[in-house]
Amino acid sequence: MLRRNKGDYQPRATNLTTFDYLSKTVRVIKIDEQPWFVTAEPAMLLYGRTTGLSDVYARLQADEKKVVPRADVNGLPLFAGTPAPRLLLISESGL
Repeated sequence: MLRRNKGDYQPRATNLTTFDYLSKTVRVIKIDEQPWFVTAEPAMLLYGRTTGLSDVYARLQADEKKVVPRADVNGLPLFAGTPAPRLLLISESGL
């Protein structure tokens, strides 16, 4: 989980991009110039589901995943279509 204390560095989220792969839309956001994927979308492509994957997420290194609250994406439409207060993102190396 992304935790912050006063004075901690806050990642800068920019450039939401979407692309279609195998008829599925995948959202990618750049954070500090690195691509991060909305975890549910690669999970659907790789495993055919988005639930019951906690064992997969647990195997990821801390620098390969992060939880991003709605407020941290600077108004980008990353949360379009979901009421979720936060999303799990996975880095390119975590794929």
